Amino acid sequence: MNKSFFRFLQSWWVLFVFLLSSCTEELDLEQSSFIRIYDAADGDISYDPIDVEATQDGYLVLAGTRLNNTDFQGIQLITLTETGDFQGQFTLNEDVVVPTGQLMNINERFYFFGMNRTTLRVIMISVNSDLSDIQTTILGSLAYPLSATQVSNGNMLVQSYDPEDGLTVLSEVQIDGSV
Repeated sequence: MNKSFFRFLQSWWVLFVFLLSSCTEELDLEQSSFIRIYDAADGDISYDPIDVEATQDGYLVLAGTRLNNTDFQGIQLITLTETGDFQGQFTLNEDVVVPTGQLMNINERFYFFGMNRTTLRVIMISVNSDLSDIQTTILGSLAYPLSATQVSNGNMLVQSYDPEDGLTVLSEVQIDGSV
């Protein structure tokens, strides 16, 4: 029994030394992870990330943010470097709410949808990667955006709700805003 016990310890010792030696390799955490904590000067701000898309210079983040005077979420756009460092941000006017869908990269611009807080009409929003050019187009016939996605022909599908008929509607939207 003593001989088998020593063989048992010896095999565990070899395994332990192997595991210990494999843990001595240092990892380049800057390259292997993308965890960042962002703190705003105003502690009352919170962001709910909706989508992240890679750009030529880093990343573009679409986020919802809490607004004080409405139950709808506001829309926040954030740019990050390739390593996740904060670059800049843009908050859309508080009349444009409910960030919907994913960021859709079409012709060097990123598209997503929101809603006018008063009229409840769908708004198509397009931005360039550094947030220097932001354009909005009201899609007058659509209300209450629910979801959106890009289709293979470069157009977008938007699911919305028609409160008059009580039905959901699926519409194909071109980048010029035509439905």
